[in-house]
Amino acid sequence: MDIEINEPYRYKELPFQSPILSELALKLFTGRIVESKTVYDETLNYHIVNGGKKPNAKNSRDIIHKGFNALRKKGLAESSMTGFWKIGETSNELPREENIDYELNTVIVNQDILIVEKEKIADIEIGTGKSAVYLYYLPLYRQIAEQKDQTFWQCKIGRTDGDPLQRILSQAATDLPEKPHVAIIIRTDFSFELENIIHDVLTIRGKKIDNSPGAEWFLTSPDEVLSIYDFIQRKKETGSAD
Repeated sequence: MDIEINEPYRYKELPFQSPILSELALKLFTGRIVESKTVYDETLNYHIVNGGKKPNAKNSRDIIHKGFNALRKKGLAESSMTGFWKIGETSNELPREENIDYELNTVIVNQDILIVEKEKIADIEIGTGKSAVYLYYLPLYRQIAEQKDQTFWQCKIGRTDGDPLQRILSQAATDLPEKPHVAIIIRTDFSFELENIIHDVLTIRGKKIDNSPGAEWFLTSPDEVLSIYDFIQRKKETGSAD
């Protein structure tokens, strides 16, 4: 993709973050179906060419998930298939900048202005409803998996009728060697059914861990669980029973 340098660039000298990916994805890919990795590579390249800095995060998946989740919440992107997204699906025009909440805070450190994201309970929060299905894992499990170039690690998939989940997960941390990292919260009025479907799919795939530190642990990843959820949603929308 040919990149046009525009001045002034408001993220100059700032590290690449998911809100920047969200804004540049709309600028560069509105009206297109594109692979999420391509969006990350092209928006990062645009950012750097225009004077921005490389991301502080070592793993690009967190930036991709948060960036696309922000767009999906605003109806500005949807997953057409696993790994691919329709950008700007609900509008033929680029939304006005002031109508997009990128959830940024401005912080002054040693007279330098930095932009950081507000803290959230989970990396990804989708859906609506009074209950929720959630996925969390211990950071050490993911770290060990990545050191071995593995894409799956031990993840807990549960449900709750409470809202928010922060209190429940903080209680879970007292029984675990470190604080769990909450990756996904799917809000729904049918958490029992959704949890059972996800558990059943992962069990059929041989992902259930029998000797886990507790019930409902699977050798999986947020990516895999999101792909299962997307498949369930597509079947629900089409009314297909196949």
